[in-house]
Amino acid sequence: MSKLVPENMLEIKQKMKQLSNNGHQVSEDKMIYNAIQTLMQNYLEAAEEGHYDNSIMNPKGNQINAYDVNNHLIDAIQSTHATFIDDFKQDSFKLILRLEEFADYIARQ
Repeated sequence: MSKLVPENMLEIKQKMKQLSNNGHQVSEDKMIYNAIQTLMQNYLEAAEEGHYDNSIMNPKGNQINAYDVNNHLIDAIQSTHATFIDDFKQDSFKLILRLEEFADYIARQ
């Protein structure tokens, strides 16, 4: 697990337990949604060697849009299941690879 962002279901459960022990309640889906959102932005910043573009998951959770510094849409990636949350639950490693590849693609644009 990266220091702050869970990358698989085991780490999600560990993070939820840690938060629960500290008196905070977060749903599993909300935790996964936030993890995906954060991971995608982290991968984008790593690929671009800085914060130039932004990635935002839509409210339905089935598309992540990448925007340039002028807030113009560069491109988007779709979930393979109904949502990225489902993708994460099915195979977080495969999803992470897809997000990293998308970040690399955006960085080359």
